[in-house]
Amino acid sequence: MNDKNNRPMKTGDVVEITGAYFKNDNGLYFVEHTTGDPNWSGHDHCLRRIKRNGELSTAKDNICFWPISAFVNSRDKRAASNDWNREHAEIEIKRFPNTAHIAKFFADEAASLDATIKRYTWDFGEDCQTVKDTKETQAFYRSVADGLRTEQPTAATEQPEQQTPATGAGAEAPAEQPEAISAEQEEQPTPVNRPETVPPYGSIDEETARNAHYCVHMSDYKPGSATASYRNSVNKAAQMVEQQKARVSAFYHDKLDALLNSYARRLAQWTNDYNRNQASYPSQFIAGAGNFNMHKHNRQMSREDSLWEEYRQIEAILDKIRSVGTGPVDLADPHAREMLTERLNSQRQMLEDAKTANAYYRKHKTLEGCPGLSEKNRAWLTRPGVFASGDGSPISLYGSPFPRLRAGQYPGQDRADRTAACRA
Repeated sequence: MNDKNNRPMKTGDVVEITGAYFKNDNGLYFVEHTTGDPNWSGHDHCLRRIKRNGELSTAKDNICFWPISAFVNSRDKRAASNDWNREHAEIEIKRFPNTAHIAKFFADEAASLDATIKRYTWDFGEDCQTVKDTKETQAFYRSVADGLRTEQPTAATEQPEQQTPATGAGAEAPAEQPEAISAEQEEQPTPVNRPETVPPYGSIDEETARNAHYCVHMSDYKPGSATASYRNSVNKAAQMVEQQKARVSAFYHDKLDALLNSYARRLAQWTNDYNRNQASYPSQFIAGAGNFNMHKHNRQMSREDSLWEEYRQIEAILDKIRSVGTGPVDLADPHAREMLTERLNSQRQMLEDAKTANAYYRKHKTLEGCPGLSEKNRAWLTRPGVFASGDGSPISLYGSPFPRLRAGQYPGQDRADRTAACRA
């Protein structure tokens, strides 16, 4: 919302109301809440009166809302005052030399939320949306206070003929102000952890997500938050697929892509189904206990249980992604011979390392300084009961020789050779 000079009003701005029907409504105020603030769900501005020296007013009626609304017992006077204010009342952003008291007000508001955040964290945990919203409100108050303190020297040294407004956090002169951005555009969240390549995203019904939010929460719904949360989950799965592709044969890449597409599609469908179920009936916290339909509520909870069971099945796709290419070698893989040879070499190297470590331990009675043995592996091997044996060697379990393995004797190797020969 703009003032009479078409300048957008922001939290922390000093404004002056003139021409109001009631004399008490005229005067200097600062904007305490405005549309788009984290803790404000109204469509008007909440103003708090200040004195000429910048101190906060302690009068009984020191709160005003813009546009002005009159609340009096007389219906005729209320209608007359509202009509008058709509036509004659004006508000203007003013250049104010002393905003230290206003900055202190917002700093105190931010400090007062410390106890609330601590209590909510104890009750609900760090990941609770209520805790995150309260922290966001606290950070907003601090940013307004810091902005007012930063602009204080500039406002004090400006020339009187410069009619620049004393603004809130981070504002610029009117000539350089960008176009007003709507609250929905400012709060539009963007997905994080975006990988280089992602599958086609599913469609999330934002209207259903908004209705579901208001059936459970008292706070405002952030436009696009349901879509952003869904896409963040898909992006994490896509990153997992990229990491798995780097570890396994190209033979498994198509399977990984298929699993990722299935995860993205099913998660989008589940998100819409879950939001639709949440929006089917408001919670008792929102609707109140009076005439609360328990039959509808029980049906809703039954459906939610089945939805969470489906969600666990969808999350199991991530376990499948992690396990692709880690089990037995698929002999239909054109790279089966190379993978079998690599595993054979790994077994041989493990045997050689075990022999070296056993010989070093028998000679020095310790594994400290053993070549080829990292500190982490040494600490794990020397823990009591890990690989202890009768002769005192902590890793003598590896001392028993492996079966003699050659490339031609590796299980499945002959079949792999025949498959490769047929393809050739």
